[in-house]
Amino acid sequence: MQIQQQIAIVIHGNAFLRGFQTAGFFPSHDSFKFYKQVQFVRLEQQGAKWREKPFAADPNDWFKRLAERRAVGLRLESKPVDRNLVAFAEAAGNWPIGVDLPDTSESWAERAEVANRDDPNGRIWKATYGRIAWDLPRNEFSRPALSGTLARMETVLSEISAFARREHLEGWASDCFEPGLQQLKSTSSHSRGTDLSPPGVLDPDAERALRAAAASWPFGGM
Repeated sequence: MQIQQQIAIVIHGNAFLRGFQTAGFFPSHDSFKFYKQVQFVRLEQQGAKWREKPFAADPNDWFKRLAERRAVGLRLESKPVDRNLVAFAEAAGNWPIGVDLPDTSESWAERAEVANRDDPNGRIWKATYGRIAWDLPRNEFSRPALSGTLARMETVLSEISAFARREHLEGWASDCFEPGLQQLKSTSSHSRGTDLSPPGVLDPDAERALRAAAASWPFGGM
């Protein structure tokens, strides 16, 4: 659920910065269905300790605050967080959200904790995204061609589906990996994973990759 939420925040945040309508993203988006609160804080050092200072009440407010600071884009970082910059101990090694500003960049990492196990609506979680690094140099990223990514996804999903069937794990093949393969070849926008992106934000190849990843994702509550 956390990686789904972070992907959704990055895509919807970029959409907001580009002028797309994202009203109601929080709390109605599926990635927040178990979350009562999602807040954003800045970390400020006071002597040897760190203090959390409120920055945005929820993701919608965070998008607005980033726009006020002239943010140019968000990205999901796949590198471990430097422990020297982390006040959230459990955030180290997470997938932080990178924010590119006009001259610098910064990283925000999530800390999730149970707020109320007895919440009648099942919204038991509280998430706090903390700004764990800032005033970093801007990096220019070169995006790999999605055609190559889609080809690699097709190869991997084909191989893992065949492996599952050889090992008599047909349910994994039929419920996960083969639907992922179908999404790679489908042009339909009505499928699992579609809600990760507002309509019209991503190009068709990116939408296919996203739908395929969502359909073939094998990790769940169990």
